[in-house]
Amino acid sequence: MVYKQFSAGVIIRISLLLANMLCLAYIFARTDLFFTQLILLFALIYQIYNLIRFVTQTNRELSKFLLAIQHRDYSVTFDNHTLSGQNFRELNGVFREIVQSYQQVDAKRESQYQFFKRMFQQVNVGIISLDSKQEIVLMNKAAHELLQVPEGISWQVLQTKRPSFTTVVESEARNSSYLTELRLEEELKQLSIRIDTVVLLGESMRILIFQDIKNEIEQKETEAWYKLIRILTHEIMNSLTPVVSLTETMLMILGQEKGTPEEMATLTKENIEDLRFSLQTIQKRSTGLLHFLNDYRKLTRIPVPQVESINVAGIVADVAALMQGEFAKQQVNFHSEVKLDQLTIVADPKLISQVLINLLTNSLQALESVENAAISLQAHLKEQQVLIELKDNGKGIDADKLDKIFIPFYSTKPEGSGIGLSLCRQIMGLHNGSIKVYSSKGIYTRVVLSFPLA
Repeated sequence: MVYKQFSAGVIIRISLLLANMLCLAYIFARTDLFFTQLILLFALIYQIYNLIRFVTQTNRELSKFLLAIQHRDYSVTFDNHTLSGQNFRELNGVFREIVQSYQQVDAKRESQYQFFKRMFQQVNVGIISLDSKQEIVLMNKAAHELLQVPEGISWQVLQTKRPSFTTVVESEARNSSYLTELRLEEELKQLSIRIDTVVLLGESMRILIFQDIKNEIEQKETEAWYKLIRILTHEIMNSLTPVVSLTETMLMILGQEKGTPEEMATLTKENIEDLRFSLQTIQKRSTGLLHFLNDYRKLTRIPVPQVESINVAGIVADVAALMQGEFAKQQVNFHSEVKLDQLTIVADPKLISQVLINLLTNSLQALESVENAAISLQAHLKEQQVLIELKDNGKGIDADKLDKIFIPFYSTKPEGSGIGLSLCRQIMGLHNGSIKVYSSKGIYTRVVLSFPLA
């Protein structure tokens, strides 16, 4: 509407200007119309001035509007009488409405910025944002407190004050998580750090998110030791209690009421049989206790991984071939699939093979007396992680036992040692990986091994 009015105004002015010029040219040579020529000449000059003023004043208002938007100057006003004519009141009204809309949007954006800035400062997790030039863009209060540095510090100064922190951050891969220790005078902090990379307006930004998890780790360690000691005490007491009881019985058989030794000639055949049974039981319980302590020693003597680049398809094929006889014996339908032939991980092949063998053995035990027993072993890439997933349709695990299956010596099977999954978790931890178990009782069990991408 405004454009049509502007075009119409220009066309009318140009038309009148052309008509005036034609009239002036028509009577230009007639001396009797001198005053008429003079009037038309002045009219022509005014028409040219009016056209120029009309166009330039409109452009001036438009430029003022655009500059106000560019510089976010919302104090600029647009008067209905600034431009001549009623046709441009609508244009001025549109200008005012647009400026008011921008003003509201800007106020809302500023309000949101202040809100997020306040929330950013109040969060208890340290956050640092770095631009592509390694300059700190944002650093919240928790980050200053965790690193014990003043506000306004630069990354270069931080490198000199906290070199252990900045060195680890700069050396680690992007979009990764890791743990590191930070010593501040006499205090030791255990930091969990997450590095994410985002691109804003064409510029790469690194976001560091970190927090001190020392208390949480200590609490978990205390809980783990409590559970381990409870299990150790239970197993040792179960073995020693009958030993003590049988020893007392043997002493009663071999001793008189006054405590003097019994003569061999006075021992009956029944006494000798009781002694033999007691000694056999003591031997059995002692052997069981030795096996238990040997299993405990296995948990504490995992060798340091000798890592190398491993082709996932190759190690899956090797383990599958090794277990093929067990699958056939139990009539288990086994299926393996690696979706990328060149998928690799950096790990110790012997330890990872041991993990897969332990998991497959657990699946075979869960599939005993199960019809249409099946095991699938798949490997694929997901979100910069190599995942190896094992799934069976066996007996499953009770929901209330899932959070206990990684506790050393805890087993859901009567004959189980309870160290298999605990060993698997320790081995995965040594490879900066993780192991997770999902299960539905009587339907399935799924184990997911996660490795960093090589």
